[in-house]
Amino acid sequence: MSNLPRERALAAIAALPSFAPVPALEFTVGNRLAIIGDPEVAFGWGERVQQSCALIVLATTHHRLAALRAAHPDALVLPVDRVAIEGHAGAYRVLWECGDEQGEIACDLILDLQATPHWSGFELPVGYFAPGSDPLDQALAALALVQLIGEWEKPRYVRFSSALCAHARNRIEGCSRCLAVCDTQAIRPSGDHVAIDPYWCQGCGDCVGVCPTGAVRFQYPRPADWSAALSAALDAWADASPCTLLCYDERWRGALAQWQAEGGELPDHFLPLPIWRTTIFNEEWLLYALLRGVARVVLVSATEREKPALLCAAAMVQTVFEALGDPAAAERVAIVGETTPEALAKRFAAPLTPYVLPGRFRFRLQTEKSDSMRLIRDALAELAAERQVDGPVPLPSGAPWGAVAVSDRCTLCFACTGVCPTQALQAGGDTPRLQFTEARCVQCGLCANTCPEQAIELTPRWNPTQEANQAVILQQSEPAYCAECGAVLGPRSVLDKMVATLQSHPLFGQSDRQLLLRLCADCRVKAQFRETDPVRIWEL
Repeated sequence: MSNLPRERALAAIAALPSFAPVPALEFTVGNRLAIIGDPEVAFGWGERVQQSCALIVLATTHHRLAALRAAHPDALVLPVDRVAIEGHAGAYRVLWECGDEQGEIACDLILDLQATPHWSGFELPVGYFAPGSDPLDQALAALALVQLIGEWEKPRYVRFSSALCAHARNRIEGCSRCLAVCDTQAIRPSGDHVAIDPYWCQGCGDCVGVCPTGAVRFQYPRPADWSAALSAALDAWADASPCTLLCYDERWRGALAQWQAEGGELPDHFLPLPIWRTTIFNEEWLLYALLRGVARVVLVSATEREKPALLCAAAMVQTVFEALGDPAAAERVAIVGETTPEALAKRFAAPLTPYVLPGRFRFRLQTEKSDSMRLIRDALAELAAERQVDGPVPLPSGAPWGAVAVSDRCTLCFACTGVCPTQALQAGGDTPRLQFTEARCVQCGLCANTCPEQAIELTPRWNPTQEANQAVILQQSEPAYCAECGAVLGPRSVLDKMVATLQSHPLFGQSDRQLLLRLCADCRVKAQFRETDPVRIWEL
């Protein structure tokens, strides 16, 4: 057995039993290739792939079409002015218009040679290629599309729970973080929630990193599987030396392998743990690693676009550890952009001492994010009690922890309780009371956006006290009872305000008419039938 902690840790990971397979999506891609663009150029590339593909040419210029049809009798040639595309690889639909004519064709693959392609500005879906006007890019696209023909699978990268989605309620928008970061346009609004097209999703993981509720959970790997691997590695590390967790994805794996083949070596305190995408890291994964005993987490991010969400999560972690009195809080998480392995090894050559004793907290990440965060918050609360952190700690804007406050404008209409995706806000049963459990709040903003009185204010913070796990009363009122049967009508303050507002109205100018406002629905009907001289609307 090796004496090096890193070798023991990697051996422990390799010895783990295989995790449950990730659900897969099946693609059946035929050979129907639609080429959109100038027909001369289209047939130039079509001739190169015609042995593998059945050609459909959607000609955006209409000259010489008769001659081209004669020269290529097996190809379908359609003149088009405009096209719209739906579907995915193996099941694309192209809706076309030409003058007053319109129609649609089905195809398996699309090569879009237009100067302004139908789709651009994001990571294109599998099976759709828009190489532009460069001949080399067009050649590479032609080679790549042929490789997609056949039956194959790809992972279903994420699991989505619409019940936890905080995107909207009743057409009022709350959280839209996943929509803002999705680079494949696989996520789209769908009523009160979002919808994720698994065929378009390419597993970039950005949505997972920013989802506050855990409605989107990564499956490649699953959080529980990743934490099991990390726990096994740290148990095998079993050494007084600190552990720096280095996470990177396949975009950096090649550079690291080449550097090591040339004799480069990572510092002994590094534990390299490759992952599909580093963008899946959020406050949950980072806090878990540090609470498990990792001294520092180094994430290699391939592009600048990916860094803001990671930096936001790192800022929250830093704030929490600063509140705990950690002198190295600013160094616990490092987000590194494009860099060489040699430069990274030099930058982090000096190890950090872990803030949490390895092995103290032995829980693992759970299937649901809320369950993981409960374990994490309990561990942090234990540390906070030891270090006498006895009050709320402000967190950076955008953090998914925080409090809700209501002003005197609150009428206890309970609209907020109906939209809260985590049940942090709840009604108090028979008593007109608004209750709030801070540990459940993810600061999605649905409650504040829904409140008709604009009485709700969100405050990002970490509350390490037991109060965070308890329902506290934000607003309450004495109940109003039906003047005849005694049934609860609602908050007395709201009823009194309604009576005061309507007493100047001609219908309720008399005291006996005002009494109707203090009756339940059943008693009000009975009272109206007892009236000998009812008010008629045409007499007002």
